[in-house]
Amino acid sequence: MDSNYLLPAYKTAKEPSLSFHPERPSDTDIHPLKGLMKFGPYGQNTMAAIGGPIRLAVICPRGHLDKIKRFLSELNQPHKTNHKPEYTPNYPGMISAFRVNAVVEDHITHELNINHSEISGKANPHLAFAEHLSNVVRSFSKQRHNFDLLIVYLPDEFEPFFVDANSGFDLHDYVKAESANNDIVTQFLRDKALRTQCKSTNFWNLALAIYTKVGGIPWKISAIEDDVAFMGISYSIRNNVEVDNGRPRFITCCSQVFDAQGKGLEFVAFEARPHSFQGENPFLDREQMAKLV
Repeated sequence: MDSNYLLPAYKTAKEPSLSFHPERPSDTDIHPLKGLMKFGPYGQNTMAAIGGPIRLAVICPRGHLDKIKRFLSELNQPHKTNHKPEYTPNYPGMISAFRVNAVVEDHITHELNINHSEISGKANPHLAFAEHLSNVVRSFSKQRHNFDLLIVYLPDEFEPFFVDANSGFDLHDYVKAESANNDIVTQFLRDKALRTQCKSTNFWNLALAIYTKVGGIPWKISAIEDDVAFMGISYSIRNNVEVDNGRPRFITCCSQVFDAQGKGLEFVAFEARPHSFQGENPFLDREQMAKLV
């Protein structure tokens, strides 16, 4: 074979630079966390800057509120990395990295009064638990102007109510949808976050989630054209009994749609009929993808 037609086995792509300031081209770094520590978040230098502090409301089971408040207060404290230090630098505290802190609003909290055995005895315990929790979430809409993000802490004792394999039910998705309907931004907390072996990594992840969920822009890819958009697409399977030619019907969920500046979060959901499958993964044809876009 002519060597002129041989292609290399691979090509190493350079790590893209991230921008941390809209007007200073030199404020870039290939490492998102190190860039945050050096320059601060991109969004704090724009008209969309997040004013401080970020106000947190809390839902948790009765008797757990003080524990959760202590945990969340650690967002504003430094923590040393003991896991993959070559990637994750020591967490400096939220205000040092994001130029804004997060505080729990003491008067906007709710302690769930749930009888575990009573819920377990119901015909569909996962739905009973979900409806109870959703009712509480809905009640926070009356105070929506007094907080920015709702923390929902669910300890492991309630794990039997989180999913139902037969119906495809997922508590996280159920409550997220209810929250979106009431213009409430939520962040779930599980016990694994409270028991983590590396607090630095844990609080980096939590602080970044909180900052972005309230509209903050931590960074953007440098030197991207203005007419470029980024889309995250997921598929949700309908109930098993609803099939189309032997295949499950899908709802296509298009979330996390950003422009080149990191703005413009959207959430779209519509019925999809996949053109083909690879294993369990559905694929849209050109017409359906155009409809989604």
